[in-house]
Amino acid sequence: MNNFFRKTHKKLSDDHKPLNYARYANGEIILLVIEILIVL
Repeated sequence: MNNFFRKTHKKLSDDHKPLNYARYANGEIILLVIEILIVL
């Protein structure tokens, strides 16, 4: 799963499309919050 995020991050940062990168970043933050809530 980490590999997927790494590849996506690289692809979006190379394209220089800030809106797509912002969506990706927001999605990753949401996933982190969900994981933390599951652990608690």
